[in-house]
Amino acid sequence: MPSLEVRNAVRDEIHPNYDTEFNILRYCQSCEFNASKTIYMLKKHLRFRAEYNLDEGECTLRGEAWLEEYAPWTILGPNRGHDADHVVVIEQGGQIDSHGLLKSVEITSYMHQRYRRMEKIYSIMQQLERETGRQCYAYFIFDLNGLHFDPTLIPVMTGPFRNAWYEAGLHYRQWIDRVFVVNAPTFMSILWSAMAPLISEDMKRRIVFTSGNGADELLARIDSDRLPKMYGGQMNDDVVLPPKRIPKQMYWKLRSDYPNPKALIPLSIPAGKKRTLSFEVKEPCKVHFYLIAHHQITLSLTYTQDNINYDTTSVETIASECTRVGLPSMDYFTHLLTSSGHYHLHLMNDASWLLPITVKYLILSHNQYKPQNVIPVTASAAVSKTKKQENVKR
Repeated sequence: MPSLEVRNAVRDEIHPNYDTEFNILRYCQSCEFNASKTIYMLKKHLRFRAEYNLDEGECTLRGEAWLEEYAPWTILGPNRGHDADHVVVIEQGGQIDSHGLLKSVEITSYMHQRYRRMEKIYSIMQQLERETGRQCYAYFIFDLNGLHFDPTLIPVMTGPFRNAWYEAGLHYRQWIDRVFVVNAPTFMSILWSAMAPLISEDMKRRIVFTSGNGADELLARIDSDRLPKMYGGQMNDDVVLPPKRIPKQMYWKLRSDYPNPKALIPLSIPAGKKRTLSFEVKEPCKVHFYLIAHHQITLSLTYTQDNINYDTTSVETIASECTRVGLPSMDYFTHLLTSSGHYHLHLMNDASWLLPITVKYLILSHNQYKPQNVIPVTASAAVSKTKKQENVKR
């Protein structure tokens, strides 16, 4: 069985608290039971879990606790009667102050807070799996009540909103059974036309567009005592955490422990091309990255042991390509580099066909800006085509 082959391949890396039949099964399902692909993706997730101490002791994900007040998810807990193997989760997305949110967050800490939410949901699912012996899922109620159309809505939905779900899905797989879209606005068809090409076929099959507040569709799958009255259930509506408008005083400001933006090094990336920042690490260490990017970019990190030429067959992917939307904040993220050798941070301007963008970066060996902590970097003089350009050429 593929799951047995996968478990044997990761037995030296998987923590006992995460080593369950269903956690491995979720990865097998998401990779269509391709054993080699599953092993590769699961090992990356296990390194992620180890780096942020997710399976024992205190989690070291950064997070933004205030997001649970201003842009919360409500985890109602397990559904009991119809399906004891489902967790009910609600997000009132139509009321979230998306513009204020984009002006307030750093993308890495925002995603870390999202991972914290996923860990809570997974802990409930895993408890249910121990009790029932069945694979567990979530019913996700996405409430669009209060959503208003404006010219920036589609870019927000197809950019930051989609990217947040995509990046979380790289680590947390096969956890949603159904997404119930309730209180959809009259312009939902416009949003769906923009979003549908970006959603996998598997996920499309799980999305249910309900009529009105979705009571009929929801009560067919969820117990009435596990649903608030606003959705046709019996629970008081105040169990749902409502989003709040983000005050301007919470908009992002430079933190006192961050380097001055003037210390960051500018790097121009032509449209549809990528630049590579290469640096050498003499011994295992945690490396600190600071980045300012007001336009969307795609990042990845690779490793070569013996030489600085990253166009070789000996390349190991440390961090797969991830898209980061342009924000006014300075982003800060780290990577635990476990081997000495050469590392290559690739920055791709794959969202633009015409205009170059300028990003600013700083790479430090310690989280404090001092000359001795700045890691020498070699930026690629030549630019290389992104996959998007190569596909168009073909």
